[in-house]
Amino acid sequence: MNRAVEVVLAIIVVLISLTLHEAAHAMAAYFFGDPTARNRGRLSLNPLVHIDPLGTVLLPLLLAITGGVVFGWAKPVPINLNNLKNPKRDDGLIALAGPAANLVLAVAAAVLIRLILLTMSSLIPVHGLVFIIQFLNIAIQVNIFLMLFNILPIPPLDGFSIFQMFLPVHLSFKLMQIQKYGFIIILILVFTGILDLLYFRPVGGIFFSLIHLITGL
Repeated sequence: MNRAVEVVLAIIVVLISLTLHEAAHAMAAYFFGDPTARNRGRLSLNPLVHIDPLGTVLLPLLLAITGGVVFGWAKPVPINLNNLKNPKRDDGLIALAGPAANLVLAVAAAVLIRLILLTMSSLIPVHGLVFIIQFLNIAIQVNIFLMLFNILPIPPLDGFSIFQMFLPVHLSFKLMQIQKYGFIIILILVFTGILDLLYFRPVGGIFFSLIHLITGL
């Protein structure tokens, strides 16, 4: 598979994965009693309602072209904390739903690889089989990195809300003060390579080892 095809497939996978990520947030919010996202059309599998020009298109495209780890973000799902029975806990669980969806997608892609190799490898032409396996491998890689990226405890990423769920109120309030610097911190970590070296490689390696156990590759 040439590089141009890999870039196109990576962007397609990012778009699908971020759509499911945000839809999972909206579904969790609705489950916990907040219909805001649903009422604004965000409980949807239509990618157009979730796209953020920078995080969904530009950043993943640049990373794919340069050969970096492909990840990104979509427009945040709106949440009205007043509709939640336990705002602090429920907000954290709603945030967790997005990365959890990415993990499920990665595992599902790994299971598909295993099933295809065990039951259909002799029925599919070699070039077709290679294409399918590579596409599913891209899906695994993208979703693992989307999960890892989004659980970072930096605003406005999901990990910030998840982390706050375990903090006393006064500490949670103090951390809210860094929200306006969140994107700057993220961009510095990404483009200096610190995030890749100290986080994606070691932690991602653990998850990919577990995925390889499933695929058998």
